[in-house]
Amino acid sequence: MLRGRHTRPNCRTTSAGAARTWSRWSRRRSRPPTWVGWNYFGAPSNGIAPRLANLLLPEQFGTYLVDAAVRPRVDPLTFDFDRAPATLARSRRVYDATSVDLRAFKQRGGKIVMWHGWADGAIAATSSIGYYRHVERFMGGRARTQDFFRLFLIPGVQHGGGGPGLTDFDALSALEKWVETGQPPEKLIASRSAGSVVERSRPVFPYPVQGRYDGVGDPTDASSFRPFVPTEQRKPSPR
Repeated sequence: MLRGRHTRPNCRTTSAGAARTWSRWSRRRSRPPTWVGWNYFGAPSNGIAPRLANLLLPEQFGTYLVDAAVRPRVDPLTFDFDRAPATLARSRRVYDATSVDLRAFKQRGGKIVMWHGWADGAIAATSSIGYYRHVERFMGGRARTQDFFRLFLIPGVQHGGGGPGLTDFDALSALEKWVETGQPPEKLIASRSAGSVVERSRPVFPYPVQGRYDGVGDPTDASSFRPFVPTEQRKPSPR
């Protein structure tokens, strides 16, 4: 069931209809979709009332950040993807961070450890994947990108932290070590604890590398997982 400002309590038919409607919202009538995906409301969080972040965030952004003055009566459901983007020119000059030309940053010795939670209900993790892929393409491939920029996708982590997944990890120390010693992070160890006891842990490898259970060790322990790249796995021979 979906509950929120723009939904009516109902059963599965309401949920399915809402999902189809959301998919239409993100499309321009005259062009193919330009957004890489939407996340829908998922696991509840203690102390936070159910809400649809993909409606709440654009409403607040449109009201308080688009113009120098407060913009009244903002409704994300009526946003016209053909005409309305032209009204965001001021805010795009201020806030957009979409450039994929990171050559100057790299030449100065800059390093990026970027992470995104797979359970982020506000900003889809696929948006970070899309940005990383564009950077990789511009910078000349994976090797020339990952020598200064690595993306980590953390399972079960929400927007900026928290969530039902592996919420304990240290990306900052990985970045410091890379900058200060020149050793890039080959993986982050993400875990979830109950009190002082670690319940489970996983290695998180730089995108697009994933962790695969070795089939032998303890499935709750990070040491039982090995890296693999899905796109590089051998395809089955046609019969």
